[in-house]
Amino acid sequence: MWAAILFILSLLVALAGAYRAFSLSRSAEDKKPWLVTSGALLLFAGLNGLLAYSTIEAYNPLEAALGPLALVIALLAFAGIHLTGRYVQALQQSEEQSRRSETFFKSLFEHLPDPVVFKNRDELYQAANRAFQSFLGKEGADILGKKDADFFPRPQANAFLQTSELAIQQAVPQVLEQEVLGSSGRKWLQITYIPVTNDDETTSGVLVASQDITEKKQLEGELEERKLLLYALVEEKQQLIEDNRQSIDEMNSQLRFERLLASFAAFFIDADPARINQGLQHALRSIGLHTATDYCGLLLFSQDGTRLNAAYAWAAAETVTDQTPRWEDSSSPPWTSLGQMQVTHVASLTQLPGEARDLADFMQAQGIMAFVAVPLISERSVIGYLWLEARQKELPWSNEFLELLKTAGQIFVHALDRKRKAGELAETQQAMQHRLALLEQHTSENVLLKELGDLLQICRTVDEAYPIIARYAQQLVPVGSGALYLMHEVDEPVENVAAWGESPPAEAELAVNECWALRRGRLHLVSNSAKDLNCAHLKPPLPPSYLCTPLIAQGDTIGLLHLRFAKDNPPKHPDNLEDSQRLSVMIAEHIALALSNLSLRDKLRSQAIRDPLTGLFNRRYMEETLDREIRRAVRHTIPVSVILFDIDHLKSVNDSHGHDAGDAALKALGNLMMKTFRGEDVPCRFGGDEFTIILPEASVSDAFRRAEQFREAFKKLDFEHEGKHFGPLTLSLGISAYPDHGSSVERLLQIADAAAYAAKAQGRDRVMIGGAPEE
Repeated sequence: MWAAILFILSLLVALAGAYRAFSLSRSAEDKKPWLVTSGALLLFAGLNGLLAYSTIEAYNPLEAALGPLALVIALLAFAGIHLTGRYVQALQQSEEQSRRSETFFKSLFEHLPDPVVFKNRDELYQAANRAFQSFLGKEGADILGKKDADFFPRPQANAFLQTSELAIQQAVPQVLEQEVLGSSGRKWLQITYIPVTNDDETTSGVLVASQDITEKKQLEGELEERKLLLYALVEEKQQLIEDNRQSIDEMNSQLRFERLLASFAAFFIDADPARINQGLQHALRSIGLHTATDYCGLLLFSQDGTRLNAAYAWAAAETVTDQTPRWEDSSSPPWTSLGQMQVTHVASLTQLPGEARDLADFMQAQGIMAFVAVPLISERSVIGYLWLEARQKELPWSNEFLELLKTAGQIFVHALDRKRKAGELAETQQAMQHRLALLEQHTSENVLLKELGDLLQICRTVDEAYPIIARYAQQLVPVGSGALYLMHEVDEPVENVAAWGESPPAEAELAVNECWALRRGRLHLVSNSAKDLNCAHLKPPLPPSYLCTPLIAQGDTIGLLHLRFAKDNPPKHPDNLEDSQRLSVMIAEHIALALSNLSLRDKLRSQAIRDPLTGLFNRRYMEETLDREIRRAVRHTIPVSVILFDIDHLKSVNDSHGHDAGDAALKALGNLMMKTFRGEDVPCRFGGDEFTIILPEASVSDAFRRAEQFREAFKKLDFEHEGKHFGPLTLSLGISAYPDHGSSVERLLQIADAAAYAAKAQGRDRVMIGGAPEE
């Protein structure tokens, strides 16, 4: 009975599925698949009905077993149809929405009032709305697939192309204003290029939207024209005001000129000498403007009376091209024939008498139409003239006005006398101040030289003295730049050990025969490098001038003091030249004596703390340094490591090649130690073929790594003695460190030595770290 129930359920499920498939076929575009599915399910439902009837009539085990399978198949078919139907309906709805959106945006694109197009990355038109088609006067088929160059002139097309490429490259909208020729004439367009990006953030093209701004441009042009018109009206009004002002000035010129002279007199009565020049220049300008002349100047005779120079002058712009009078080489100007001690007034060239032909020729040659020459009389002699000239108009002045000009001349003579006397007094004061300045300078120099000598005396090494010398040399002789060269060995090049200034000498070293000061043993001055004898060690571009002063101590030349003068401070003045030479010699004497003493002290100290064969520090210095570094490490809680090692089988080298070969190997080892380790590390010769290296602030691991690097570097050395090569040689190294292995010099050396012996015991050519200290 239960089997029949299963078949009946399968029948019902199949019928439901057939109905679902049939209902879906009515809304589907392709109905055939759904109708076939519905028919198949109807057949399946009929088969289930037959099986249910057969099972009720007579029980058949095989048919009963098919009941669950039929039900499962029916359920799966119904579920599949149902889910597929929902998916298909959702897909149809999405497509419908897409079609509606596409229709909406296409309609919006087509009906936009402004021209809009879309171009791909190849600048080809892909879409153009009706406004753009109307602007070009072409149909869409004639536009799509073409470029800007097909419709616009080449310059415009190039501008469109550059802006479009810039928008695509930067992925940022770009705006361009351009006057474009369309089917309805020329129009100003504001064109916006908007890059269009895909889902993968790549640019597929650019959307070009245009807006007609022709009216805006026209308004801007009209506004600019109105501005220019307004400016013209304002300038015209100002010109009218100026003309009226000139008319008033002409009516009151004499009264104003009297007031002007009064102001000059009041100014020069108590004016200090420094302001007299400014006052004279201002007075000439004021007279020239008030008299409307083209030139106004004070022509003064030279002290010997042979030349007439324009000491002070004012000229109207664009009227006088040459302000130097032609008479400057003559003590007798042409107008003196008309009278030297009185005012000479030539109102017009046509008014000159026939006997004044030289004066007429002069005025014609100078392009002068009229002039006035007022003599400047001081102590009953003419010292010059107040000269006014006009080139394009007459000067019909009255005698009263000429008298006012004569009064102006007397005011100027008084001012010039005050200036001359003030100048003489200033020269006297300047001479006294110069002497006082020299005394103060010598005092300051002596103080600096004493400070330099004191500092050099307390220097511990020559390296410590170099920056002190550079600093004080620059203070004592602030000429530009300089350098200090020292000779380490006789007949060897002198080396640049200190340099100063903005452009210090770049020569690292120079030979003795390249410098005249070193060859002659005395100071060599070049005041003009373009003409004088230059030293061979100078490379172009040459300084304008320089000094080379040899450093001589106890009769021996030990170096050179080289000073270069700056371009804006050459030693042209005798005082500058004398001071520079004197100071250079004094500085050289102080430096030579101090450096000689320091060099001797360094040699003695080096002999006391360094090994003569390898140049490394000796055992005594090593023990003092290690004790100092341990105490510093304790204070600052930092590590310090010690590497102790010797050369493996050095005895066999001595036996086979001689002790000189062994010494050569020790020298090579010392050179490698000084090149390999840091400047703050302390490489020492412990004794015989044993060596130590103190590594401040280095842990055990750091010391091990650097010891391995040094061991490998030493193995690569190739040794040579008397033309014979030997090697390679190896090292056995031991390491100890504070605080890992102890806190005393003896303990660290003992552990490092034990580690080195352990390295030898394990086959040599290796690095061993010392064991833990005993409790």
